[in-house]
Amino acid sequence: MNITHIYQQYQTYLENSLSGCDLVASDPRHCLAHFSQPQLATTIQVNQFDSEILLARSLSQGQGVYHSVTESFSHNFSLFLVMNGRNQVTLSDGFELTADPGHVWLVYGDLQNAQEIKQPLNGHMASLHLDFSLERLRRWHDEGLLTEKLFAPASSGAAQMRLLATHSAATMPLARALLQRPYAVDSLSQLDLESATLDLTAQLLRFVLSDKQSRAQRSQIDEAVDIIRSDFRQDLTITTLARRVGLNECYLKRYFKAQTGETVAGYIRRLRLDCALDMLAQQGKSVQETMYFVGYRHAGHFNQVFKQRFGCLPSAVR
Repeated sequence: MNITHIYQQYQTYLENSLSGCDLVASDPRHCLAHFSQPQLATTIQVNQFDSEILLARSLSQGQGVYHSVTESFSHNFSLFLVMNGRNQVTLSDGFELTADPGHVWLVYGDLQNAQEIKQPLNGHMASLHLDFSLERLRRWHDEGLLTEKLFAPASSGAAQMRLLATHSAATMPLARALLQRPYAVDSLSQLDLESATLDLTAQLLRFVLSDKQSRAQRSQIDEAVDIIRSDFRQDLTITTLARRVGLNECYLKRYFKAQTGETVAGYIRRLRLDCALDMLAQQGKSVQETMYFVGYRHAGHFNQVFKQRFGCLPSAVR
């Protein structure tokens, strides 16, 4: 199936399948749509490129939960990335997919009567799909970039879904930047968007689809990420973390950065600050209570790192 056919499926879906959808712009290669549900507004942008890649971006704002049903949709080999919020998909055969931030899912085959539930996190939902032509996939396969095991059955039925990564922070900065790019209309903007899409694709091939890092090493880093997610408020050190996952400190730092795209310290800091923002903005906690809860002991340092990440002091969050 070529990319044009996949793009036309998106057009049909946006034109006919979504209640409250306003197809703002549409041509043979690019389309933009806005649609609203109670307490939730969503923008979807779809672009197909000369590089035989299709990009579909979805951004939602609000507190509502969005339900939809896709009667029929086919993918050659689609990578589904979630940057914010939670996306739950149930296939007609009962197979369930739950995509959380940092997840990369492989989807291919024919989706029939797929039920989807989108749930924003902190008022936002963000995700994207990348689809590729069969010719592009064959070239990557011949070059050893795609292995046969990626296409092994992972669920029953015609559609196949496989969780490829749960902590793919190595790709998330590029994915977030790609989401923020405006709708491409002129040729130069389209070239910029295609270039950014190719950068993300290369990163996915390098860090998510490659077999260069052993399964055991990936498992150890996954374990390290799980420990940090559970204990990020504690005084975690490289030495302690390395001992708990069974790696020496040098390999832990190297493999952690390669697999997540962040240093151990940077990852801990991001989780602490994201938790702090939620406590201040959503739970109404005081700055002092929040600071101590997420693991900071000095107000000056907490204010500094919070402002570096969010552009304002904690006291300004309401």
